Amino acid sequence: MSKGNLLVQLVYTEEGEVRLLHGPYLIYTMVSINEEVRCIGLLITQEDSEMPFYKFIDYAELDFSLESLNHLDDYLDRVRKNKKKLNNNQLMKVIIRCGTYLGDVIRKTNPKKFKWINYTQAYRISNKNGKKFLDYLGKDLTNSFILYDSKNFNFPLAKPLKFLENGREDSLIGFAMLCLGKAEKNKRYDIRKLKPV
Repeated sequence: MSKGNLLVQLVYTEEGEVRLLHGPYLIYTMVSINEEVRCIGLLITQEDSEMPFYKFIDYAELDFSLESLNHLDDYLDRVRKNKKKLNNNQLMKVIIRCGTYLGDVIRKTNPKKFKWINYTQAYRISNKNGKKFLDYLGKDLTNSFILYDSKNFNFPLAKPLKFLENGREDSLIGFAMLCLGKAEKNKRYDIRKLKPV
């Protein structure tokens, strides 16, 4: 870039806003990260023939309730049994849409406690608190959006990936209940039964 040209950049603020800057000038303030991620999570609720195995999804059940996560667990179980048929882009679509939906279910259940942050914000917070675990993890798809509760970093985008690798022991509903303080570690949950499986 030649001298005198101003750089256009996206800046994520501590408040969760996304701002488009041209040099020192604010050009546009975008929706909050919470809104941005919510829009991604909404994609799984709409029938889309581009979504792998979309016929396995019970769209009527995806209402952002905790119970709806059982239906996504069922969907992921079927995807897992057929995942060899998927390419990397299709797997990423499943992971991103299911993970953002999962995180938004958690956030909507307790919106005062949880907020979405991006990797850069999480990195700053963890370094400020002397916890440099994000250096160890590195930046990848599963931590591009992180659910933060002022104490803990939760990685809902990692949970669908783990489910596809390990099966129901890494259920979405179990993760949500653990984040919300309604579950014990290392227990499988099905909210339809309201008790450990």
